[in-house]
Amino acid sequence: MTGTAVISAFNPLNCGMYSVDLAAEQFFGELQLPVTHLVSQARLRTGRLRFRLLRSPAELAAYDNIVYWGDFLNNPMWGERDYVPRELKHGWSRSADAAWAQWRTLYLEARHHAPRARIFAIGGCFLGADAATARPLDDDLRGFLDSAELVTPRDGRSLDIVRAMAPDARIEEGMDCAWLLAPPSVARTREAGYFVCFLGRTLEAGDRGFLDELGRRTGLKPVWLDWLRLGKSPWLADRRFRRMRRLLAGARFVVTDTYHLGINALNCATPVVCLFDGSRQVQDGTLGDYKKLALMEQLGLADWLLEVGDGRDLAPRIAGRLEALSAAGIDGALATFSTRRERYRQRLREAFRGTPGA
Repeated sequence: MTGTAVISAFNPLNCGMYSVDLAAEQFFGELQLPVTHLVSQARLRTGRLRFRLLRSPAELAAYDNIVYWGDFLNNPMWGERDYVPRELKHGWSRSADAAWAQWRTLYLEARHHAPRARIFAIGGCFLGADAATARPLDDDLRGFLDSAELVTPRDGRSLDIVRAMAPDARIEEGMDCAWLLAPPSVARTREAGYFVCFLGRTLEAGDRGFLDELGRRTGLKPVWLDWLRLGKSPWLADRRFRRMRRLLAGARFVVTDTYHLGINALNCATPVVCLFDGSRQVQDGTLGDYKKLALMEQLGLADWLLEVGDGRDLAPRIAGRLEALSAAGIDGALATFSTRRERYRQRLREAFRGTPGA
């Protein structure tokens, strides 16, 4: 047995997913656990991180601990809508049935191949796992949940779904893994002359005219981040990401429609106005808007959500929301969130305490 396998999702050079994987490197490094970082669909270098390719479930037997780290990894919706199409697109599996079997055996059947390993599912999302397309796998998912040492879904709706499926499993409320990444060391000032913005999930990047108007209303310069493009060069990509996080940490506030950008900003104690479309369904795919609603409600920050509606008058509505947030005590909200994050971090430390090398 050779330590801990930390399994991450395929990353299409996305800054938010990079923050999730950096958090794994940092968290397990602090625990001084011997760790192998794995992906099951090929991209073996992302920024400064290196991964081993996991294709055979027999390889899992080599590890004391198997950790599914964040994202939708153990969610049949992700298997069907993301994993299988990617397998076929790149020719890694010969048929949809073979791709589906590959996902199921790697992400739900680890116990069959590594009977003595401790299995963890940390910060995962199970939104849509109870949808009609997922029902044929209820027994497989239930078996996975029951076999795990600890499952910590990242949002309340995911928690409800998996508890209903496996009421006797060791399931506790979690948070997204990106929360565990330490913020950059940047001197914080409320007098910063800019705010940060990015669109690309609910709205199109080209719909950014209202941000210039918001800049005129607030007297602040809008600084655009290209958040979904980390960059291909490993070292330049890491430098690019660190620069974006420094900008987040120094900004007066952030306006975005992108889930992990919101988390990274809040992790830097920077207020976020999070744009979303409330008409989208819970199980509308891994890029759906419901996860932003679940995130902000989980943190007690529902007032920081803004429904885009028809997209008109966004600048005055955001400006009004910012005035209301100032009156509501942003510092207090961020302090409450910080306390919750540290409790979660400590719970995970306890879960991994006693593992070989800890």
